[in-house]
Amino acid sequence: MNRALCAGILAAAIAAGSGCGGTWSNEDIVFLYALPKKEALRANVPGADQTASTQNGLQSRKDPLAVGDASRAYAETKLKAQELNSSLLTILEVVEYVRRQSPSQRGEDFRQWGPWADEKDRTQQIRLVIRRFLTAPVHYEWSIDVKRRTEPEDAWLQAIHGSYEPTDDVRRGSGTFSLDAARVREAGFMGATDDGQLQYLEVNYQTGGDPIAVELLLDAKRAHLEYEYEEHSDGSGRLSFDLSANWIPTGSALETLWVTSAWAASGAGRADYHVYGGNTPGGAVDKATALAAGEECWDESFRTAYYHEVFDSDGDGTPGTVHGLVTHCAVPDPDLQ
Repeated sequence: MNRALCAGILAAAIAAGSGCGGTWSNEDIVFLYALPKKEALRANVPGADQTASTQNGLQSRKDPLAVGDASRAYAETKLKAQELNSSLLTILEVVEYVRRQSPSQRGEDFRQWGPWADEKDRTQQIRLVIRRFLTAPVHYEWSIDVKRRTEPEDAWLQAIHGSYEPTDDVRRGSGTFSLDAARVREAGFMGATDDGQLQYLEVNYQTGGDPIAVELLLDAKRAHLEYEYEEHSDGSGRLSFDLSANWIPTGSALETLWVTSAWAASGAGRADYHVYGGNTPGGAVDKATALAAGEECWDESFRTAYYHEVFDSDGDGTPGTVHGLVTHCAVPDPDLQ
């Protein structure tokens, strides 16, 4: 996520909105429900609010793992949840600030906030627009737009675009928002601190049922990252993510590991691994052809209760290692459900 662009948007909104709250109508509030809320989309992993852990994640695995050790799978899950939240927060902190300001323009099916001058570049302007479409299914579209101050009104460029389809309760529904960083960069709006890496970011979510679900896709010049998150009303959840590591140490090539972590309301959980690319045997080149690579379970204290590897993933020279009893896993194997 490009923090330079969003930091500029937030600074402009704060500068323009400081000292004013304005008046609100009930319809204004209905429009605001079309915007994603960070507390609704945040990934909540058990124990994530505790003091930062010294546990090593999967990518730093160098020593054999044993039952009772701090769970590396849990540590990696916690880290990836933090990364997911950080990516979401960069956009959603802008949205959250706008929520506290009253609209500058109103129409029957339209609301606008701004335009504001970009505090980091006074030659640029920023606005947020929400439009409602009453043809079935009723839905909303919103955007954070940028343009140069001297350009005409038809020059507004959508930096961030989102849509939202509510359920019968307008506060809940399904939505998506995205940032086409490559296009915004080409137009000259990404900011002086942009490192040029991010190409595209997309978030899809649904808050209308149980579980709540969030999916984040991120394309950068050197990486493609995916996160999938689910949260049930009882506190249980699931987080899937990919990472690169030398998971099969028969050569130096890095494999891609697709990890699916799941946990019970108690905090105990498990992670199941599938691997492809690199030195993966059998020509596994993507998630569809990935091979099962093992699993790890942790207890309510986030310590390893069971560990099984297909390859020599822990580096002890013995592939196929099993530590502990599978009956100690609080969450069942998803392949057996």
